[in-house]
Amino acid sequence: MKYSKILVFALALSIAAMNFTACNKSGDSSSAADQSSDVQISSKETDIDDSISSLDLDFTANDIDVGYDEANATKIVFEADTPSVSGSGASADGKNVTVTSAGCYIVTGVVSDGQIIIDAGENDKIQLVLDNASLTCKTGPAVYIKSADKVFVTLADGTHNVLSDTGVEYSADGDISPDAVVFSKADLTFNGTGTLEINAGYKHGIVSKDDLVFTGGSYTVTAAKTAIEGKDCVKIADGSFTIDSGTNGIVSSNDEDTDRGFVYIAGGEFDITAGTDGIQAETILTVEDGTFKIVTGGGAKNAQSKGKNDLGGGKQGGGFGGQGGEMPPDMQGGETPPDMQGGFGGGRGDRQQGDMPQGEAPEPFEQTAASQPDGDSTLPLTTASDEQQSDMDNTSSTSMKALKAGTGIAISGGSFNVDSADDAVHTNGNAVISGGELTLSTGDDGIHADEIIEISSGKINITKSCEGIEAKYINVSGGELSVIASDDGFNASDGSGENFGGMGGFGGRGMQQQNTDNTQAGDTPYLKISGGTVYVNADGDGLDSNADIIVEGGDITVYGPTNGGNGALDKGDGNYSLTVTGGTLAAFGAVGMEEGFTDNSAQVSFLHNFSSSVSANTEVTVKDSDGNVIASYKPDKSWQSMVFTSPKLKQGDTVTITAGSVSETVTLDSINTSNSTSNGGFGGGFGGRGGRQ
Repeated sequence: MKYSKILVFALALSIAAMNFTACNKSGDSSSAADQSSDVQISSKETDIDDSISSLDLDFTANDIDVGYDEANATKIVFEADTPSVSGSGASADGKNVTVTSAGCYIVTGVVSDGQIIIDAGENDKIQLVLDNASLTCKTGPAVYIKSADKVFVTLADGTHNVLSDTGVEYSADGDISPDAVVFSKADLTFNGTGTLEINAGYKHGIVSKDDLVFTGGSYTVTAAKTAIEGKDCVKIADGSFTIDSGTNGIVSSNDEDTDRGFVYIAGGEFDITAGTDGIQAETILTVEDGTFKIVTGGGAKNAQSKGKNDLGGGKQGGGFGGQGGEMPPDMQGGETPPDMQGGFGGGRGDRQQGDMPQGEAPEPFEQTAASQPDGDSTLPLTTASDEQQSDMDNTSSTSMKALKAGTGIAISGGSFNVDSADDAVHTNGNAVISGGELTLSTGDDGIHADEIIEISSGKINITKSCEGIEAKYINVSGGELSVIASDDGFNASDGSGENFGGMGGFGGRGMQQQNTDNTQAGDTPYLKISGGTVYVNADGDGLDSNADIIVEGGDITVYGPTNGGNGALDKGDGNYSLTVTGGTLAAFGAVGMEEGFTDNSAQVSFLHNFSSSVSANTEVTVKDSDGNVIASYKPDKSWQSMVFTSPKLKQGDTVTITAGSVSETVTLDSINTSNSTSNGGFGGGFGGRGGRQ
């Protein structure tokens, strides 16, 4: 790692500043408890069940019924590029066929430049049976549904059907701009047991401006842009889907009606490779079952550099000292030399601009207008060029998430294998996971919700992430969770206290304001674990909250940071609590920002710093005074500080911690015994990752 001269000087100042700084981060647990003893935490519950109950998730009998009366159906045959029609309700015009009335129509044959147009009455229901049909249209949709009540496309058993364009821009139809190989202005259902191949070289594969439903069939959709879109909703009961799209895989886009714009998946097999989002709902995404393989944006390997900071993640961008620190007057804010005020780098943005590249410090330390912290800094700005700003805008506006929803996400079943450049699971509202198996590799968050995340069951394995699980309120009551993160494992944050990227600066204000009294508005972030098995391996903070952390149950193991700029456990600065009333937790990390449980806990715990660092893969045991093993661990990274709590710990007992050949004893003389002398660091540290917009 290369350091500029100014960074070396910064490091020297930071060491000196540590002797004077007090950030109220409760290295002394008793003082934290005194501040927090009357804090009451009210759990937040989602209303997603009520929202889902208002949606039309039913499949009609006609959606599911794949039968048809072949003898009485109208037959459309494309032969030598010339269509013939046998029966009523349809007519041929050149290479095109137009359907004008209700009924069943069987389509077979090949056409190199023709289309089927459905222009029926608004109360007419049409069944279009594809029976080894291959239709290519050079100027518009291969199937163009202009008017009908509802159209059912049935894939005949044992057949292979192909619908394509040639990649040439479509012709407009008056004030209508159809832009998909199958384009419908009416409700559209696909069913049957055959196969359908869609080749969309111009824009989209299948688009319905109303409801889009699938109840069976096998689909291969290759699209220059979105593969499958139902404006009002997409409902899938079953089927096999192989999707390769330039932008989105499956989308519902109605943003005008809260009861529309949803995606509901009850089953099926999905193999989605998408340039941007995999499955996106404007309102609610609900998954009950299915098998999913989703790759977005080229996968996690193609993500922008996100927040991992070898210099230490830092706490909320405060810088070296920052607001709330006890630095001497000659080192506080306004007395810092003008050319070093306010912070070196790091924008706020969506954790893309201003993130410190992994392994190197920014060099030289110049800030752009996009990365200047709000507030007190007086550092002159170096304005980004128009071209640079355009590149940053384009980068920050591109969403490459696997599962994405505006209002909420509910997953109760299914098997997911995700490799995403952006968040694997993302919602602007609430996320509820009550089942299923999720294996997630992502260049950003594993699971992100702006409001509430509830996890009560299922298996979640986040194999790669920047932050593992992030929301304003996080409730874990069950399930099996494994989180590997280059930044925080869990992060309860409302977004107002996110870090600046890069280094926080010598005297600039941190974004997070400390809570200076013993009252809570009931709307502060929290992380609560009351059950389940939780494993965290984080390079940043292991369990992090901008306010409170509550442990009520579960079996929790945290392998935290190896640098002193982060902590295995990290509650909010000021009068917030880190409480335990039940469960077992072991958290291992470095010395410097370590925190133990606060004294308003109901279960005995200890925070113990070893006299020297313990090597990775060294077995650690905790024994009671009779020599009985209470718990044992084998951290896969080096550590020096350990937090442990268990119902087996009793106040007044003496426990022995053995790590390899070294044994140290702890007498549990209080509800939370600690030998830590840390005050929690020095302000903001090096800043960590940029904040969300």
